[in-house]
Amino acid sequence: MIANRSPQCEPFREENQSRMAPRDRFSPSYLFSACGREKSFNNLSANRRQFMSTTVLLVDDDPLMHRLYRPHLERAGFRVLSANSGIEAVELAEKDVPDIIVMDIMMPQLDGLSAIREIKQDARRQAIPVIVVTSNPQYHLSQKESQWAGANRFLTKPFGPAALLKAIQELLPAQSNSAEQAPGNPQPGI
Repeated sequence: MIANRSPQCEPFREENQSRMAPRDRFSPSYLFSACGREKSFNNLSANRRQFMSTTVLLVDDDPLMHRLYRPHLERAGFRVLSANSGIEAVELAEKDVPDIIVMDIMMPQLDGLSAIREIKQDARRQAIPVIVVTSNPQYHLSQKESQWAGANRFLTKPFGPAALLKAIQELLPAQSNSAEQAPGNPQPGI
């Protein structure tokens, strides 16, 4: 399940397994290594130039989420700003207006939905697409609340980096064609 077992992956697997302790073989970076899910990111090199000036604000209080998704987004060509709380996200969005926001709902101090509302109060930031992520088992309640806050997409954890990248790519073209995807009308999660 970690990676496909094709012969082209064996040199990578042998090279990296010899340097890693057994527990490291289950780290997030190894789980999404070059022999499996990484292929979807390698295919994106042609689109990389398209996203070089695109800024993603990644907001989550769990450091694992930043370690897992940030490298993949950067490799795809995105500039990534990281925030660990809703308060920090609002401050970052005021200083450097992002092109898209990936926001966790449940965070201490200021939750994600309140942070989205605060960010979108400014006219310059109202059209920013927002992807809301959560591990909340009350999916339908959270999805409705996200719509009211101004989210465009809703993803339930766990999801892979490829699913996040796909959601971002689908929302970015919609940014220029607002008739196709108006803010506050989220599409279902991937």
